[in-house]
Amino acid sequence: MALRNDLTTQVLTRSLDAAALRQRVAARNIANLETPGYHRQEVLFEDQLAAVLEAPSEGPASPELPQAILQDDPAPGRADGNNVSVDREMAELSENALRYDALLRSVAARGAILQTVITEGRK
Repeated sequence: MALRNDLTTQVLTRSLDAAALRQRVAARNIANLETPGYHRQEVLFEDQLAAVLEAPSEGPASPELPQAILQDDPAPGRADGNNVSVDREMAELSENALRYDALLRSVAARGAILQTVITEGRK
């Protein structure tokens, strides 16, 4: 079905995947709070998505959307080389929960619009 593969659906799906990954990464960072030498990780997705969406299109096919990528933050924060801050991770978790909720609302609204189009199209 074409509606499942359109650009909007792909962006919403990949964004939800990135938010879920971001949640797992923040939990992993918190779990390694006391691990010497552990460098926090973060999910980079939105900047890559923006770059893909701003690139000139090569025709009607939708662009290949990036996968969320984990990247180490190299700056050590403590003498043991660990740079995880529980405050930063908790802020990330809160922000991510809001982002995930907004994405779910967008998916629901899109579904409601499509349902209206289908229902009204039968009349």
